[in-house]
Amino acid sequence: MITTADFQTSIAVNSTVADSFEAICRVSDWWTTDIEGSTRGVGSRFTVRFADTSVDFQVTEFAQNSAISWLVTDCYLPWLEDQNEWTGTTMRFEIATTDNRAHVMATHLGLVPALECFEGCSQGWQHHIGDSLRALIEEGAGMPRGRQLHVSVTVPSSAAEAFESICRVSEWWSPEFEGSSKSVGDCFTVRFGDRHMSKCQIVEISLGQRIVWEVTDSCLQWLDNKTEWTGTQIIWVIQDREDSVLLTMTHKGIEPTSECFTACRNGWEYFVSSSLARLITEGKGQPGLPQSTGKSNE
Repeated sequence: MITTADFQTSIAVNSTVADSFEAICRVSDWWTTDIEGSTRGVGSRFTVRFADTSVDFQVTEFAQNSAISWLVTDCYLPWLEDQNEWTGTTMRFEIATTDNRAHVMATHLGLVPALECFEGCSQGWQHHIGDSLRALIEEGAGMPRGRQLHVSVTVPSSAAEAFESICRVSEWWSPEFEGSSKSVGDCFTVRFGDRHMSKCQIVEISLGQRIVWEVTDSCLQWLDNKTEWTGTQIIWVIQDREDSVLLTMTHKGIEPTSECFTACRNGWEYFVSSSLARLITEGKGQPGLPQSTGKSNE
């Protein structure tokens, strides 16, 4: 049931209800390009991400050209004290025709003033709906947030075991490792011969949940911009699931426009989904360049 306490915003656009309905479903064109899954049909599930922030939705209402509801089944909002504050809330869109214009009413059921994120999330929704979705409907192009490089893997493990394995960098990333990688303030260097050097400092740790490495210096010889990693962050998020954990690595600052994006995405896929996952589940990772090609660019 909608109450006046729930966040609500609306837009009136020079368009049809059919086109407005279709635009809402195209989440990657107005909210964030970092989306996985399907937004169409009751029961469909999708995940949106903003760097290390993630929200899992299930479509619970899909009335063609009339209404759409998304239930938040899980979320990770690291900038809040309650990092699961959206879980159990519902985002609902109602579309109707008023005075020959399409009217979209958006209500975030459960997003109430008492919540920690109310002010910031309200401002975010105002932009994404009032500016970006409106532009998509009326002009054909929204203003979604860009895609950050990330890799996710689910492993049968405890959060504590996954956390401890991440810190054992030389056992899953590169044996050419110097320094310490266990506590805030620790610094370490990773090398792959003369192809790659990255110096990292640990700037944040939440035991069993989150680790942030800041790349303070880098030299990637195979790039024109050899210091492209410098100033980026490598963010680890560990989320408990039933009998497993969801491990997500986000390389904040490496986007599709980055020179290394494709090669770095392939490299991280190998090191996170294969090498680190094996270290967690089998006790032995596969650090160093993959034997099959010898050309990983991580």
